[in-house]
Amino acid sequence: MNRKHVAVLLTVGLVAAPAVGVAQQAGIWGSPDLSATVPDNTFVAGEDAQVTLTLSNSGDLDRGSNSNPALNSEVQTARGVDVTVNRNGAPVEIRTGTQTLGSLPNGQTAQLPFAVSIDEDAEPGTYELEAVVEYEHTAYISLSEGTRSTDYTKRRFDVEIEVDDRARFEIVDTETDMRVGSAGTIDVTMENVGSETASDTNVALASQNADVTFGQSAEASRYVGEWEPGEVRTVSYQANTAPTAEQQQYSFTATANFEDSDGTPRQSSALSLGVTPQPEQDFSVVDIESTVAVGDTGSLTLTMENTGSIPVNDATVALESTSSDIVFGQSGSTSGFVGDWAPGEQRELTFDVTATDSAETRSYALRATVNYDDQDDDAGQSRPISLGLTPAPETGFTLSNVSNTLRVGDEGAIRGTITNDGETTVSDAVIQFTTENENVNPTEREYSIGNLQPGESTDFQFTVEINEGADAGPRQFSFVTEYRNQDGDQRASDELLTRQTVGRQLDTFAVEVVEGTVQNGGSAGMQVRVTNQKNETLTNIDAKLFDEDPITAADSTAFIDELGPGESETINFTVSASGASAKSYPLKLDFQYDDEEGDTQVSNTKRVPVQVTEQEGGGGLPLPLIGIGAALVIGIGAFIRFRD
Repeated sequence: MNRKHVAVLLTVGLVAAPAVGVAQQAGIWGSPDLSATVPDNTFVAGEDAQVTLTLSNSGDLDRGSNSNPALNSEVQTARGVDVTVNRNGAPVEIRTGTQTLGSLPNGQTAQLPFAVSIDEDAEPGTYELEAVVEYEHTAYISLSEGTRSTDYTKRRFDVEIEVDDRARFEIVDTETDMRVGSAGTIDVTMENVGSETASDTNVALASQNADVTFGQSAEASRYVGEWEPGEVRTVSYQANTAPTAEQQQYSFTATANFEDSDGTPRQSSALSLGVTPQPEQDFSVVDIESTVAVGDTGSLTLTMENTGSIPVNDATVALESTSSDIVFGQSGSTSGFVGDWAPGEQRELTFDVTATDSAETRSYALRATVNYDDQDDDAGQSRPISLGLTPAPETGFTLSNVSNTLRVGDEGAIRGTITNDGETTVSDAVIQFTTENENVNPTEREYSIGNLQPGESTDFQFTVEINEGADAGPRQFSFVTEYRNQDGDQRASDELLTRQTVGRQLDTFAVEVVEGTVQNGGSAGMQVRVTNQKNETLTNIDAKLFDEDPITAADSTAFIDELGPGESETINFTVSASGASAKSYPLKLDFQYDDEEGDTQVSNTKRVPVQVTEQEGGGGLPLPLIGIGAALVIGIGAFIRFRD
């Protein structure tokens, strides 16, 4: 057996070695035989990379048993394997500490990744790293007595890596004249810091954010050609910055594709860089005047200011309505020409606007966007500017900020804000829930809001139960405001409508198996995370796990005192597997709990998986013999054994 790279420091046994002769003949002798290699071992100076150490075991069996091959395997298995890689004088920083492998049976291999950084000034050549492997193994098993001896071993392996002679690139500088909402240039200055000339080179620059693009693409490439070591090149890219971008650093990656001196295609590692656009060219709405009334056409006059830092040319203002109740002729948008526009200069634009018959006396949202050319004739667009248009008021109410917590088969709430858009104060106002649907059951149909002054708003809320037979999805809800005017006459508003989505029915509890693996022939703890999906607090939650052959739930109950809406808690069970295959088995789980009204409920039955794994050691000894072996281990002595 080859021991060229092995340095065994100390082996310690847990039992006294048997005498040579008859006792030795009745035992099983063997050991692991480990080897270490790095198959992919070529790197470049300055590279952050990964050394993948392949550890193999071709165990030795000095004396075995034909009747019990599992014991042969036991003496050839390395257990508790710890692996450390040392630089051993190589120009490498090892960034991963000791890794624990567990067991490595005979005939198996394991791959252990170690993060490394190759020194920037590393000379091309071959270097050796040291892999230190520590483990224990059963060295001897007495067939007559069942006793075992254990060796503890440390081995050292020299593994080679190669630092290649290749071109390598670094970012030296970046510059940009891009402005938020406009086009511009990104200049990337790079240096070949490698030791070899790169030929037929092109550099690809990729944006990591949709706010900065190259035309319609997230990536652009520029050809550089031959690039000698130490040579600095600047590569320029035309980029566009969206109006939604911010004045912050955006992330890019630059990758060089080239051919080495042998004509082999190569690709550099992705180099990260950041680019910060210049401040956006801002515009603001200084004043708004309108003569439009509901059902009529009027004018909307905007006074706007160039609040940016540069003059712009060929500027136009595009105005867009977000509602079909406010239109510009027959269209939802219009535009006005401004032309040259200096910083700090105010311009006035007038648009013809129509409020349709279905319009209400409330503020309608409009968006104004300025399109322009900058001093370099690069096209730009401002961030949309929000403004509001309110047609001439009439007595009425508006509904806003509507939201809900409604689900099929559950009780929730629908809430919102009511605003008096009239010119007078209303009194004794009541919001009526007027939706008529057999599956929608409000607890109350009236919500009193009292007096409401012009422009005043107040919040309201209705508790609503959605029947189990209802369908989830969008649903229209309607409200009417009843009130008394200044003369004390009873009045009612137009119907106020809102479209809200009713959520699908959820089981009372969501369950997730956090830990659910058991070895065949053994027992294990099972952890299940339980989440309350109801809109109420549940108490006295009793969980019951039902076993099903070949899985037995020895500890099958758990208790949770209380779970609020959306809260989770992990519960524990104990399961056993006997005569099971290595696969997943389903168990049933249900809950009994108290709701907020104190009624005791029973949940739907859930199915949760339990994963059964094979016994360690390929099945091992029969269970009765395992018990005998365990008993015989009591009283085992210790001995010290050295191995070449």
